[in-house]
Amino acid sequence: MALLSLSYLVVAVVLQDNIARAVWEPIHSEETILIELEKNPQKLPQPGEGGGDVVFQTEPGGTTIIGDMVLSLEQYENLFSSRPRKGVSDPQMMWQKEKGHPVVPYNISGDGEEFLKAVSGGMQHWENNTCVRFRHVTGNDRSFINFFVGDGCWSRIGRRLDNKPQDISLGRGCQFMGTAAHEIGHALGLLHEHMRTDRDSYIEIIEKNIQRGNEHNFYKETSKWYSNYDVKYDYTSLMHYTGEAFSRNGGLTIRSGDPLKQGMLGRNRVMSHRDRIIVNRMYGCLNMWLDDCALLQDPCQNEGYTGPNCECVCPTGTTGAKCETILHDYYFNRMSNCSMVIKKNDTTITTPNYPNFMQPDTWCVYEIKAPEGQMIKVTFDEFSLESYSTSQCSLGSLRLMENQDDSIADTLACGEHFEDGDDYRSKTNELIMYLDIWKNSKRSKGFKAHVAFLSTDETPRVIPNGIPDFGPSVLLLVATSLMCLMVKTISFL
Repeated sequence: MALLSLSYLVVAVVLQDNIARAVWEPIHSEETILIELEKNPQKLPQPGEGGGDVVFQTEPGGTTIIGDMVLSLEQYENLFSSRPRKGVSDPQMMWQKEKGHPVVPYNISGDGEEFLKAVSGGMQHWENNTCVRFRHVTGNDRSFINFFVGDGCWSRIGRRLDNKPQDISLGRGCQFMGTAAHEIGHALGLLHEHMRTDRDSYIEIIEKNIQRGNEHNFYKETSKWYSNYDVKYDYTSLMHYTGEAFSRNGGLTIRSGDPLKQGMLGRNRVMSHRDRIIVNRMYGCLNMWLDDCALLQDPCQNEGYTGPNCECVCPTGTTGAKCETILHDYYFNRMSNCSMVIKKNDTTITTPNYPNFMQPDTWCVYEIKAPEGQMIKVTFDEFSLESYSTSQCSLGSLRLMENQDDSIADTLACGEHFEDGDDYRSKTNELIMYLDIWKNSKRSKGFKAHVAFLSTDETPRVIPNGIPDFGPSVLLLVATSLMCLMVKTISFL
């Protein structure tokens, strides 16, 4: 009898674990995801258009590939080893000056209207915002950039130390101005923003969600020779990854320290104000403009700087001739107008433009905080987010996140994941709902939901498809009842 009782108890515990795993840790086969992406690679947003970077495993010549960045073995060791020698602040890795301006010679070996438009647009974007200039290659140039239509989007970091030509690839799906500007940023010497030495103060890398074999895309640069040039970390940098970059299961790989800024990551298709500052400092543009304007020091305040016309270039949120008045936070104009913090019971959430189709490239964050000792119940009156695949939710998604024992429970929902009347119940008193609609979505309506705060001892929650989330007490009760029934049956016999 004792053995029989133990068997029932084991069954109950296993049942509870399986239900919990299905609810809190949705696991998708890596092979399934790769097959889906092979069939339809254009589903994922492209670099510079709000997406992550193309993965390359190998390249001849002893180089190392990190995302879309091509590094020599020496560069890799210098940037990421514990005993660095050189970094991207090395003058040898920067493009040389001609008549006071840093100049990048270039050649175009590809063709096609979209390709040529992307290349010219990317170069013009850098010229409009920095003192860097581009000119056609001549017979005397040993070091220059060659734009071509290759396999994906990628570039070397900085100018080659051996003074040889270097490629920038803008292959299929990469031929956008923002993508070209991103890759040119690498060629000028920029790493990805999320690799900065100070990144841990602003983002969290969620290693368990990263595709196996792609962990190197999230290395933190450790070289004392690499400089951030006293420029603050920027969620809106043109060089930042998206939150879902290289995800193996649809979960976040990068989580912003401030939940309300999650949607900013990897979404910018142009240089941010801080991108401009860091490159202009790197190449001495700021000092050159101060000299041209006969200024001994920069009068601009609050991250502003003196530009080529001798006027202050101010970040958004500031005003005045010297950027002296702060009106808003640096990220104010990049914040979603539908994001909110919810602390009130019985609150209704309605996504923008509901119940009509949502505007593409929309994101919202709902940060819900119930009183201590209570949990959160979200009941969906309607839910419709377009998606090719429920495992990736690449066109539109609602992500429900909560911290549990220092780990992140992350539920990804799209398509018709929640039917009318379905509810989601948190296990803690804090819940973040992150809605993301990419620009290529054409049929997402969004959702309408009601938020209520409940005591933790209320009825078990019901997850989509009508599966009850049994707690330990219910399962043990079932096991006990089964044991009693078995005892009665044996006694009768």
